[in-house]
Amino acid sequence: MNTEKVLIQLINLDDCIEGALVKENFEVYDSEINGLLSKTKDNPNEIIRVNKLTPANIHEMDYIVISNESRPAKKNTGKGFFQFTTKDNSKFINLTSFDMLHIMDSLQDNTSPQCIIFFAQKYYSSTLNRVNILYRDGEKKDKRFTVDSLGYQSFEESNAKSKVGSIFVEPAHQDDRLTGIIKLIKKYETNSKYGVAYTLNDNLSRALMLSKSKEIIAKYEVINSKIFLYLPDIHNKKEFLLELFTSVLPEVDIPFFSDTLKNFGRFKWANDYEYISHEEKLKTISIQKEIKNHNDRLFKLQSELNEISQREENLWVKSLLVDQSDKLVTSVYKFLKYIGFENISLPDDSVSVDGLFEEDINIKLSENFSYIIECKGIGGTSQDSDCSQPDKIALRKRDAAERSGLLDYTFRAIYIVNHQRFKAPEERDNPPFKGSQIDDARIANRGMTTCYELFKVYNMIKAEILTPEEARDCFKQTGLINFRKKLAPLYCDEKFPGGKIYSFDLKKTPTARIVKTGKIIIEDNENHWHVLDILSLEVNNKPVDEATKDDDASAGVKVSKLVSNIKNFYTFV
Repeated sequence: MNTEKVLIQLINLDDCIEGALVKENFEVYDSEINGLLSKTKDNPNEIIRVNKLTPANIHEMDYIVISNESRPAKKNTGKGFFQFTTKDNSKFINLTSFDMLHIMDSLQDNTSPQCIIFFAQKYYSSTLNRVNILYRDGEKKDKRFTVDSLGYQSFEESNAKSKVGSIFVEPAHQDDRLTGIIKLIKKYETNSKYGVAYTLNDNLSRALMLSKSKEIIAKYEVINSKIFLYLPDIHNKKEFLLELFTSVLPEVDIPFFSDTLKNFGRFKWANDYEYISHEEKLKTISIQKEIKNHNDRLFKLQSELNEISQREENLWVKSLLVDQSDKLVTSVYKFLKYIGFENISLPDDSVSVDGLFEEDINIKLSENFSYIIECKGIGGTSQDSDCSQPDKIALRKRDAAERSGLLDYTFRAIYIVNHQRFKAPEERDNPPFKGSQIDDARIANRGMTTCYELFKVYNMIKAEILTPEEARDCFKQTGLINFRKKLAPLYCDEKFPGGKIYSFDLKKTPTARIVKTGKIIIEDNENHWHVLDILSLEVNNKPVDEATKDDDASAGVKVSKLVSNIKNFYTFV
């Protein structure tokens, strides 16, 4: 009878272990590593593409069991984010140490109490050459780094060295709490081996097993909220782990083990229905039902969230903020379709005319007017040559039109950038253009905007602050496109208790005018917009129908709804 599942993550272990632990009522997750990858070409400069395979939910696990054995990869598609080369003619590239590094980094990134059981088959260091790393300034560079098979980037951190053998000797001086673990390691000595010798870090480390020459080949270590059990390469890992989890660790006098494994061990029968009171049984059943109902509700909510997240519209809106190249062009294209543009085409960017590529997007508004749109996703901000790229295409098309006798055809250039895309949009330079770049755009009759601004426009349309037609009309502007022409900013100088009454100093926003029949528009810190009715409007504690800068006093406004985390106030022009 177990009302709480113990969560165990297996990494790079035999498949039979998962099934054996599941039979004992553990909730088990299994994952692979990149490990040993075959090179497809006899070329030392071949680029190997991989993803880091660290489980996304590793922070939720109670126990993580890892082996650093280098195994051939099973699922490498050759399309991963990380790119490596080897500088030799070997037939393989060993990424096991790279995998261990990312696993250890993920464990350090969370503060959850966890136990990591690490079967160390070998100790070695690998120097890896990662290529095409995209930095925030948009430049791609290579980087060589060294990492050991325990996932550390320095020998001082791991306190380990290579040492191979098969004779296990129990330490003479033992921590009594760990005796059960020590006896279990010794029990499974047959056909097992060790490949690492350790130095103890401090008084939070304990030797679990020694070599014949009295070097430490297994240790217990506490680092922050984590317990590490560094073990030899036990031959029969399945039976070892079954006994460790069901019999040994439940009896260890360390709170983490006794808390997480309280339903296991020699006295696990003590919580069976036959040996508890009827009242305890009923309460236990109620808890089990509550857990099931909660999990059912959670599954339903997660399914609904997944369905919403995977809707095409939500996918391309998110893509505006992160993508580049063809994916970004597709997302901008879908945005332009969303706001109602027609006659949109995507010229083939693989076709070059006179050394210049065709534009990313073309919108033909009429028989003599087209938008020439260039989209760019970059890690930094735009160079002058980036901003002017659509001008060159527009000029070439204008010259071609004139040669064809179309003297009054207008090609309007527009530059759209997803800048500093590795930063959260609110942390980016907004707008990212220098004053001279904006002036140049006005002189060249070119419009410029950012993908983050398009993202905001989408939300403004959803909130019915902008109409699709008004958004389309903004593309006629030159220089930095202002999608908020119809909004007048307001300066709030006081918020009254209750959250529905605000005071606005109109002298600081002299173009703004508040009318009783109008609206207050709020932009919150999460990029959501709210349109609120004005319930009352006062100046100098007297009701008025209109408030302007000429009233020589702040305007008090009571609105229809409470909004939290307010970033900006506006009213309609």
